[in-house]
Order: sequence, then C-alpha cells, then structure tokens
Amino acid sequence: MTETRTAKAYCSHCKVETNHISIQNPYKRQTEYGDEIQWEEFYYVARCMGCDTIAFIREYGDEDMWNESPYIDGERDYYTTITVYPEKPKQEDPTLKDPILVIPALQLSPKEFEKLPEDILELYNQIIHVYNLKYYLLCAFGLRTLIEAICKEVGVTDGTLFDENKQAILKKDGLTKCKSQSLEGKIYGLYENDYILWRHALILQKVRDVGNSAAHEIKTPTKKTVKDSIGIIEKVLEDIYDLDKYQIIPNN
Repeated sequence: MTETRTAKAYCSHCKVETNHISIQNPYKRQTEYGDEIQWEEFYYVARCMGCDTIAFIREYGDEDMWNESPYIDGERDYYTTITVYPEKPKQEDPTLKDPILVIPALQLSPKEFEKLPEDILELYNQIIHVYNLKYYLLCAFGLRTLIEAICKEVGVTDGTLFDENKQAILKKDGLTKCKSQSLEGKIYGLYENDYILWRHALILQKVRDVGNSAAHEIKTPTKKTVKDSIGIIEKVLEDIYDLDKYQIIPNN
C-alpha cells in the first residue's frame, strides 16, 4: 500500500515554501518501545505541487514537539520539523568582505543531449544541480530514480535475471528462467531489448546498489562514486536516445 505524505517546504524553482507531496513510499525510522524519548522520522522524495520540481525531504518529530491546542483545553498539537534538499540558499552576510566563491572548474556541467524526453532531461539536470551543491545522498537517490524513468519511458517493465557470467538464473525446475519486475530485472530487460550492452547492464546494477543504499540505509556515497555513476548514466542516455545521430545516411 502506498503511503502519501505532504509537507510545506522550500522549492528551489519557485523560490518560496510550497506544498509538496511524496511520490514514493517514505523510508521510516523510529525509536523502540520503552526508549526514554519516543521519536520518528521520514525520508522521502517529494514533488512540488506548484511546479513539479523534485526535492528530498527529511521529516522529524518527537514527543516533546507540541503546542497547546488553541481549540481544545488540555489537548496537544504535535508538529514536525522539515529539512529539504536542495535547501533554501543562505542569506549572504553583508559583513563578509571576501565571500567564498564556488570554483566552476570543480563543478559538473550538464551534458548536452539532442533527443532526451523532457522529463528525463529535467531529472538528469536536477541530478547535476544537486551534485554541484554536494548533496550526494539526494544525487544517488536521483540516479536510481532516473534509471526507473528510463525503463518506463522505453516500455521495459521486467527482465530475466542473470548472474555475473551472463547466465540466466533458473527456477527450481531447472528449466524456467527467473524474470522480475524489480529494478534489477528492468535493467537486464534493457539489455535483453538491445537498449544497452551487457557491460552497461552490470554497471547499472552497481549504480542501482548505490541508489538503494541511499534510499533504504540513508548511506551517503562518496563524491567519486556519484561522479562515476553520473558518467555511466550519461553514456547510457547517449546510447539509448542520441546514438542514431551518428549513423551515416547513405547517398541516394
């Protein structure tokens, strides 16, 4: 069952706080029964309900976060704190004479694609944007989401599971190939449908692992891991969508 959460958070496109709604089931953490202080927190990818820009939200609340209800005597209104990435830009301190500048050479520039679908291109550009802001956790989650979006856009919904030796994994009967609608299966489905090469499929599985660690374990990958993953995704995007621009057109 899909759990939907809403939050009021800063939107990097609208430049103000807007209503956001989760687009996937949130990842939840909470205290155990009997702990001194009871708390819970949610991590989820959300969409701005005004402009559809994607953000990553952390929502936290505990038993001490409450105000007295203005409507019912003795009742408590509990609240949560919202942390959003990309976050709201900090106001520049006018007392600083030499503000720290971002060195362009250390940032990634988005690769130019000619034939990417608009939603795929928007998600890719947002990944580059959050990478340059050093939000590597959100970036890793975005890479996983981008792979899902590619599979959906080209119509791949499942695939045969393979081992690293390119052998199809069989069911207990020893004859029937195992197929899966998970992201792992969809990546192999891209290979089976000739969208990507075998080596690209293996690499995308590693990118998927990075995204899974970010989404389920809240484990932040290293800058190098994310940067390498972006390079791999760019190669896959080029192979799937832009490769035919290099084909030689025969003379009439």
